[in-house]
Amino acid sequence: MTNWFYFDTINPHYTTSLRGIIMATIYSAPKEIEFPKYNPDTWREDEKQYLAKLSELCKNNSKCKDAGEVIGFPIADGKALYMVVTYTKLIHIELGDAYSIPDAHARGLRKTDIVAMINQSKAIAKLFA
Repeated sequence: MTNWFYFDTINPHYTTSLRGIIMATIYSAPKEIEFPKYNPDTWREDEKQYLAKLSELCKNNSKCKDAGEVIGFPIADGKALYMVVTYTKLIHIELGDAYSIPDAHARGLRKTDIVAMINQSKAIAKLFA
């Protein structure tokens, strides 16, 4: 059984916060669960088995009633998928196109994000002027 210290020692993708309150930390999947190799004949079943193992690991190491559940955010032509460990720990599911939500969406927009978006818009407008 994997303990929480294991998850806490994985380098997270990023931690989300609002006014200094930790909302969620996004982790990579634990290496102990082998990532499925692509096989055009069995990929659906391979991905199902991978998600089942990951879900079981989450459920066995969490008291969260939603541990092992998958949440998704629409991105391009697919979804960014995350598995719930706790409400403050999510695992990025890197199957398919491995989409992820932008940092700003995960943590909420900050002033620096808004300024960066304004600067990007101005730079694009200048480029095509």
